[in-house]
Amino acid sequence: MDTGGGGGGGVDGGLASDERPGGTRLDFASNGQPAGGAEGTVASEKHRAPDGRLVEIRNVWADNLETEMVIIRELVEDYPYVAMDTEFPGVVARPVGDFNQPDFQYQTLRCNVDMLKMIQLGLSFANEKGELPEDGCCTWQFNFAFNLSEDMYAHDSIQLLKNSGIDFQGHERRGIDLQDFGELLMTSGLVLLPNVTWLSFHSGYDFGYLIKLLTCSNLPTQESDFFDLLQLYFPKIYDIKYLVSSQDGFHGGLNKLADDLKVERIGPMHQAGSDSLLTEQVFLKVADVYFNGVANLDQGKSRGKFAGQLYGYGGNQTGIYSGGGGGGGGGGKQRRHRDRCRRRRKHRHCCRDGHNNRRCDRSNRGQCNRHCRCLRFVGGGGGFDGGGDRGAGERRQLLRGGFGYGQPDDLG
Repeated sequence: MDTGGGGGGGVDGGLASDERPGGTRLDFASNGQPAGGAEGTVASEKHRAPDGRLVEIRNVWADNLETEMVIIRELVEDYPYVAMDTEFPGVVARPVGDFNQPDFQYQTLRCNVDMLKMIQLGLSFANEKGELPEDGCCTWQFNFAFNLSEDMYAHDSIQLLKNSGIDFQGHERRGIDLQDFGELLMTSGLVLLPNVTWLSFHSGYDFGYLIKLLTCSNLPTQESDFFDLLQLYFPKIYDIKYLVSSQDGFHGGLNKLADDLKVERIGPMHQAGSDSLLTEQVFLKVADVYFNGVANLDQGKSRGKFAGQLYGYGGNQTGIYSGGGGGGGGGGKQRRHRDRCRRRRKHRHCCRDGHNNRRCDRSNRGQCNRHCRCLRFVGGGGGFDGGGDRGAGERRQLLRGGFGYGQPDDLG
């Protein structure tokens, strides 16, 4: 199914519809063409939710960007819980050198975000009660300009996105200019305001791309400066993976967590709109299961402990590299655990996903095997393992800059 979009695409205005197998319905105008159908593409998709509702995921391209941003600007006042997901072209480089430096994770993020471009952004809206907008759309999928002949990417990641239905020809012809979107985002009422709550899952890269877009510059060299910008533009965020790993040591991906919580996906996987909607529904379920509702999570000690944290970043947050301060705690035990693993020959470094719970204190080697996540580094000396699509000149430049290729990460 073509998941591209045209302008408009609302649910009113004389639209007929065609319901497809699997509960997906496409909007069409009265002339039989897709609604808002510039170049014959689909403006929006309606999916049948488990409770029988039709849930709309609206595609946004350059030709309907301003119209949809006006709608979002009004909507966020009543539905200030904004779930976010991005699709980006993989991970093409990793820092080489001292692998034990505390900010390895952030430097990997920084060099990739600086070099690559975001492909899609999904935003889904709800209120504190978990209610979706009653009229119209609850999820927007922004499709950005991306050219496979000119822009950098990891081949495996692009192939995955193609298999998921992303129309790269549409992105090349009608994709949104990132600078135009950044300007509209600044005045959208979504950023810089503490009354808007951003929801995400393992979202270091997601927020990295948004900060790059909002600042029109590369990410800061220091991780602490990155968190300063994060706090400025997104005063209140919840990273679901940080929430659940802090409570019961969960280290899986979003789909696994959704399955555990009996939350059904709406729309196609590996597209930002559907992923953001699933993120929103999983957050609401996590808030109910672990915190007795969003209101309890969003006040008092819980908010102070969990808001503003990103899973896997900020040394005091997940205890990956050091302890002390914040929600990580147990720094001495975590460092001893890390050093113990490092002495074992098959471990070059310990705890990729980080230990944020009592597992860090376990000395049994069998348990250590189960609970460690070991970093798989690119071959020594800045070598390449073919993860990116580049010319020889770019590879030489990358080597001079001190980075090597890596396969795309599974970020959960």
